[in-house]
Amino acid sequence: MIKSCLICNNIFTPNSNRAHYCSIKCKHKAAFKRNQERLKLGKEGIDYIIDKWNGYATKRIYGKWMKAMHPDKTTKDYLSDFPGAPLMCDNDKKSTVRSGDDNHMKLPKYRKMASEAMKGENNPNHKSNTTLRERQSRSPFSENFSKYSNKKEARKFQEEHCHKGIGSNKIEYWLNKGYSKSEAKEKLKERQTTFTLEKCIKKYGETEGTKIFNDRQNKWKKSLHENFEREGDGRSLSSQFANSIIKELCDYLNMEIPKKEKWIKDKETGNAYSYDFTYKKKIIEFNGDYWHCNPKLYEAEFFNKNKSLTAKEIWLYDKEKTKTAEKYGYEVLTVWENDWKYYPDAVLEQCKKFLNDD
Repeated sequence: MIKSCLICNNIFTPNSNRAHYCSIKCKHKAAFKRNQERLKLGKEGIDYIIDKWNGYATKRIYGKWMKAMHPDKTTKDYLSDFPGAPLMCDNDKKSTVRSGDDNHMKLPKYRKMASEAMKGENNPNHKSNTTLRERQSRSPFSENFSKYSNKKEARKFQEEHCHKGIGSNKIEYWLNKGYSKSEAKEKLKERQTTFTLEKCIKKYGETEGTKIFNDRQNKWKKSLHENFEREGDGRSLSSQFANSIIKELCDYLNMEIPKKEKWIKDKETGNAYSYDFTYKKKIIEFNGDYWHCNPKLYEAEFFNKNKSLTAKEIWLYDKEKTKTAEKYGYEVLTVWENDWKYYPDAVLEQCKKFLNDD
């Protein structure tokens, strides 16, 4: 049996009596043609809009439509050629944004889309697209905020909005709120605990919650292991403080970011430690306030749930780590997250002086 393709009129031998097109390409063209006819049964502007570049009817001119019809163009290009032209029909707009509010953003689908659009280097304020000074100029919490005429205005803002620079992740914040010492510790613990087995079980049920928690923990461990295998570097990709300051420091010193961190194993004790930044016989450790329990912010009996250790035990571990490096001929400088947050320029100068002193 021989048929004529309903799209291109080519003669072909079909695989079945129901085949009407000679190729997948023609089949897709037919589906597109039917969709055009169906859309144009409605009313322009309400059920469809016209793509002014090609004259086709569509519900929206972005996303998959742009990728299929204009892969080398963007929505911005379209609006540049046709200022004020609609990008979606009214019915599509209603199904996406209800009554002009943001209720659609409560749906996981749209939250994920928004997150992906601003993730990593797509974020215009990402560290790869800006300098430290530019980021500070946009933040009212920085003394270098562009709208401040002097540092006095910055300090006034911090006192009014930050409890004199103390955030909710520090015990002083809760003490200043009027809580007793024991109550403040509980509030701080609650504030710092963002992902736990208990929370997963409460949200998803015991079976599913336990699975989600274990999967995330295993994924995190696997990520660290793969990163070390690939780069010889145990610095966690999520360690934003250490990674950001290392980049800023290397930019400041006009040097390449060290690809490999330093590992030292003490032959006598068998203990092995990794160090954030090594230059010749100098080591700089960048300690996060919570992860290492900054002594200026935490008391010795504070229990770090992530490490299952008290602050005192963490300090002893870090002390042994420093001693091991010094034992093998290295000088060690410790930089705290809190100092970097409030005095970045002074920290950079301190690091520069430390690395250059013989």
